[in-house]
Amino acid sequence: MSHLHIPDGIIDPIWLLIGFIVTGLIIGLSLFMLRKKDIQKLVPRIGIISAVMLLGMSVPLPIGIGYHLNLSVLVGIILGPWAGFISAFIVNLILALIGHGGVTVIGLNSLIIGSETVFGFLFFGALRSFLRINISALIATFFALALSTALMMGIVGITQVNPAKFLHHHEHNHQTQLEEHNHQVDSQEELAEISLIKFAKIIIPFAFIGWVIESLITSAIIGFMGRVKPDLFYERER
Repeated sequence: MSHLHIPDGIIDPIWLLIGFIVTGLIIGLSLFMLRKKDIQKLVPRIGIISAVMLLGMSVPLPIGIGYHLNLSVLVGIILGPWAGFISAFIVNLILALIGHGGVTVIGLNSLIIGSETVFGFLFFGALRSFLRINISALIATFFALALSTALMMGIVGITQVNPAKFLHHHEHNHQTQLEEHNHQVDSQEELAEISLIKFAKIIIPFAFIGWVIESLITSAIIGFMGRVKPDLFYERER
């Protein structure tokens, strides 16, 4: 739900440029922080984990809430924040090239999804010292997704995009209840204006269900990994 499913030409170019600049700076910092890692092991791991994340983001949950898994917190826990952000960028790039959102919003989308990998990593690391890893993963996922959704709504607000366009162009609405809140297109094919507050009231209830589902799935995966192959977890960044 926190992915900006909108085409090119809607957001003001200045915000798109800022998104690319900030994303580029974070990627540069990530590469610098990863410079001492074993590239021969790291690159294949990023590729595999990115493929899993891409698969999750390409398949909507069949429960009628217009939500797809991100698996971004899982990525952050396994890869760490730096490689996790790079993975988020790669996934957003591929999704944009196959029509899952505009190419020009890759920067902003990378910041949103990348924030989930970073926040998820930080929350999990903080909780893991006194909670079981599956419980830590559950809580970390829920709050990381909540923060990224807040970031997404903040971007919609600061860019002054009509939130109805976000709802109209969301690619996974497929006759769900969320479509009932979309405004009809008039003869000029313009969507009626809705407020950011109303947008939040529409999005958050559906997003909440998605956060819970993804938290449970991430918790189950991390709990299983912790039992059978704990060495797959990230090496904590110092």
